[in-house]
Amino acid sequence: MESTREVPFTSIDLDNDGLYFIARDGDAWVYVDAEDRLVKVFGSLVDALAYGLHVSPEDITEVVAGEGELRVCLPKECLEFKAWVD
Repeated sequence: MESTREVPFTSIDLDNDGLYFIARDGDAWVYVDAEDRLVKVFGSLVDALAYGLHVSPEDITEVVAGEGELRVCLPKECLEFKAWVD
């Protein structure tokens, strides 16, 4: 699945504590692990999500932007993450 620019958010919280999140920087998506001080840049949202969720990009079947949240579907479940525009 390919990420599109239609996702209106600039920040996505992967753990509800702000320690692991993804932020948009221009056309890039940046995965940030604040606990281990790791920053990794990706060309697509799907690649950044896959890295942060420890799955293969091919495992992500759908990414849907909702009101203040991003839903990411995997083959057996969908996960919801708090998301916002900075």
